[in-house]
Amino acid sequence: GNSKSSVVICTSWDDPELVLPETLLEQVAIAAPIRSTYGVNILLTNLALNPQIKKIIFLRGGEFDETETGSLPRKVINIIWKDGIDDSGKVKGTNFNLLPELVDSDGRQRIAQITKDVELVDWEGKDKESLQKLAGSLSSFKNETKPNREKFSFPDFKVEEVITFPSEGSAHEIREKTPVLAW
Repeated sequence: GNSKSSVVICTSWDDPELVLPETLLEQVAIAAPIRSTYGVNILLTNLALNPQIKKIIFLRGGEFDETETGSLPRKVINIIWKDGIDDSGKVKGTNFNLLPELVDSDGRQRIAQITKDVELVDWEGKDKESLQKLAGSLSSFKNETKPNREKFSFPDFKVEEVITFPSEGSAHEIREKTPVLAW
């Protein structure tokens, strides 16, 4: 990405490298899919690490983008920006909790500052014409002012160790033309 850019582009399920032209990818700080509510934590972490970011563009228009599952991360982010999170890290009005590493200590205040400083933009269309319009709009999103917040690093996420069964460590290769023949 372009470290001088103030723009992030989030796709739902589509890989940005497959949807966005190279010229557009070169103009943004971060371009990434956000496929789950866990990705909300990752997005907030990246925003804390990149205080120059002022806009998040949610690129919509894929087959899966408006399904309940595909749109959930975007909806959660919009709720965080509108209603915030409570003292325990729960996104108000939902059953979703941010990771404790993000809300412990002064994390809630950092997230509140991010939601004040960063604007959310819904952009409809992944077709060539819509993406050309988006590329043209990026020049109006240029970062001309200094960031209102400082670079901040949340603690590393704690990954739970999962017990696996021996059968999960092995695979059986089946070569057939259809699943029915393999059965």
